[in-house]
Amino acid sequence: MTIDERLEALAQSVELLHLSQSDTNEKIRRLAVIAEQSEVRAGQNEVRAGQMMEAIQRLARIADIHETRIRQLE
Repeated sequence: MTIDERLEALAQSVELLHLSQSDTNEKIRRLAVIAEQSEVRAGQNEVRAGQMMEAIQRLARIADIHETRIRQLE
């Protein structure tokens, strides 16, 4: 193999590495977007869970009040 052939092979290898790195960079960017979206959803779910817990607590209080009234009627 001549020096020119080796240089050509090296140039091709570098080009392939560059393309591979570009592809990897794009995948990392996509993953970062997905991670950010997941973080937003997690925050929204946390808010919803808090709202549901408040609603459950209100319902429990209402149930206690009704139970107390029923006992008083008996």
